[in-house]
Formats: sequence, structure tokens, C-alpha cells
Amino acid sequence: MAGVKGKSGRKSQGKVKKMFGYRYTQEEYNYLNKVLTEARNSYKTTSRSILEIFKYYEKGLS
Repeated sequence: MAGVKGKSGRKSQGKVKKMFGYRYTQEEYNYLNKVLTEARNSYKTTSRSILEIFKYYEKGLS
């Protein structure tokens, strides 16, 4: 119904944690957090860590 508060949009489908503006299941969230924490130890910032993860992925495609 249009205009009914809380009744619009898709259901979360069991996804309870939010990271980077998206919802993830607890298992997915834990995996992403583990990888990001390891990368942060090497690269010191979240943004640099994400950039390096993407660079690594790009090398794998070549």
C-alpha cells in the first residue's frame, strides 16, 4: 500500500549487518570485516585498503 509507513521496499532477506551502504548476512559481514582488517594493518586506511583489494582483483583478471 502506498503511503503506509514501514511497508515499502524489499525485505532484508535475513541480512542484518550493514557495511558500505549494503546489507549482508552475519557470515558475509564477518568475512568482509576480516579481510578489511587484514588490509588495514598493511595499508593503514580503509580507503587505501579497498583500493589495493581492487588492484589485486584486477591483476587476477589479466
